[in-house]
Amino acid sequence: MTEPPPLTPLRWFFAIVGGLIMLFAGGCGLFYTGIGVLSFFQGDGYGPMLVIMGLMFGGVPAAFGWLIWRAAVKRGRHAAMPEQPAAPE
Repeated sequence: MTEPPPLTPLRWFFAIVGGLIMLFAGGCGLFYTGIGVLSFFQGDGYGPMLVIMGLMFGGVPAAFGWLIWRAAVKRGRHAAMPEQPAAPE
């Protein structure tokens, strides 16, 4: 099976930007979501609010970062088709 073509510099740029968005926005969202779950199990009334805030302020940007990364890395990079043998006459 043949490999897809290598990434161009523009695709590398967008892949890195998408990865950084996922790292910082998604990491912050997971942090606040984890604090909310822990707070919920300790009986504090702020748990559900922290979970919603973590997913809203961290999950949505992380999803956009993933879409940017996915478009940069996967979209339009198909492996070359194997050559078809000529039909017998």
